Amino acid sequence: MDNLSFETSIWIAAPRDRVWQAVTVPQQLEQWFIPGSPREIAALEVGAPVRFHFPGMAVQDAVIEVVNLLQQFRLRWQPHESHPETQMVTTFTLADENSGTRVTIHEAAYKALPDGLSHEQVKMQDNGTVIMTTNLKAFVEGTALPY
Repeated sequence: MDNLSFETSIWIAAPRDRVWQAVTVPQQLEQWFIPGSPREIAALEVGAPVRFHFPGMAVQDAVIEVVNLLQQFRLRWQPHESHPETQMVTTFTLADENSGTRVTIHEAAYKALPDGLSHEQVKMQDNGTVIMTTNLKAFVEGTALPY
C-alpha cells in the first residue's frame, strides 16, 4: 500500500514568534489542541519525548525529529497501537506572509495501515488537521475556538 500524506495551510494575523509559541509551548498547546488535554514536551530539541494526554483515551507518545527555531517543528508518532510498524510524522512549518504567518501542517504515514483502516485513518487525520489549524488561528488571534 502507498504511504499516506496530506497537508493543510492557514494564514494567521500574528508574527511568527507568537505562532511558534502556540505550537511548541505545552501550556499553549493545551488551550487550542484538544483544549484541556495536557501536553508534555521534555525539551525543545531533537530526540526529546513528547506526550499528549487525550480525555478518555490512552496517552500518545511522540519524539521530536526537527526543531528549526521559528520555522519548523516535526514529531514522529505511532497512530495505531495494533500496527507498531506504522509511523506518522507531523510537521508544522511557519513562514512570514503579508504581515502575518502562514502555518502549514503536513502529515505523512509510513508503512501505511492495512486497507480499510488506513482510509479511516486518513479521513480522521485530515479532518483533525483542519480542526487543528482553525483552532490554532483562533487561539493566536484571540477569538473563540470553533472546535
